[in-house]
Amino acid sequence: MSGDFVGRPTRNNITGICSKCHVKETEDYKTSIHWDAIQKGHPEAATCTDCHGIHEIRAIKDPNSSSNHHNSPVTCAKCHSNNEMMSAWYYGIKADRFDTYKESFHWRALDRGYTLVATCADCHENHKTKSHTDPTSSTYPENIPKTCGKENCHEGVNFDAKVAGGLVHDKESLHTAELKWNKTGMDSNMKDYFLGPFDLAYWIAIFFKILTTTVIGFFTGMVILDFLSRLKIQRRF
Repeated sequence: MSGDFVGRPTRNNITGICSKCHVKETEDYKTSIHWDAIQKGHPEAATCTDCHGIHEIRAIKDPNSSSNHHNSPVTCAKCHSNNEMMSAWYYGIKADRFDTYKESFHWRALDRGYTLVATCADCHENHKTKSHTDPTSSTYPENIPKTCGKENCHEGVNFDAKVAGGLVHDKESLHTAELKWNKTGMDSNMKDYFLGPFDLAYWIAIFFKILTTTVIGFFTGMVILDFLSRLKIQRRF
């Protein structure tokens, strides 16, 4: 038996073991929000084996690899669709990320077999995933035009705030039907960047909710009145 045998690695030292070979990847990973969470005492945050597997690790070009471009949304969803994990006080992340991504053109194209289409890693940067509130993050508001316009994506397109600020994930939740765009704590510049001076999308959503409720209520009332009227007529005879 090798003198370096360590037994089953713990989640806290998996990165150290992988770093013996994968130096650059480890350097990138240690700038990520996942590594930061592990350092803060949350070992369930994503580490190497969560994305790449353990003994069954395959090359990313292998269509059966969990880190293959086509498979990355499902791989990320293993954690990011876990409501219990994501809603914990130290994460506070919405668990409908995969569901809202599946409403996008990117997913629909990917699902139909197109390969040159954005998945999680393209926007969030695989090993260097950071919070969208981090100014160095690829999904930080001011960096989104650059992220969308990088090579092999929408290269050369002049992205202004309205084009690059589309509500990819922060749309109406498929689970609760609540408007999920969270403007709490958002400074005025960031709010204008995404929504403009007037939050039109919000008020349109409110208008249609009121309209739908009113129409359903009206016709429900008409049905009830018709039923009572027929019942009253029958009693006369």
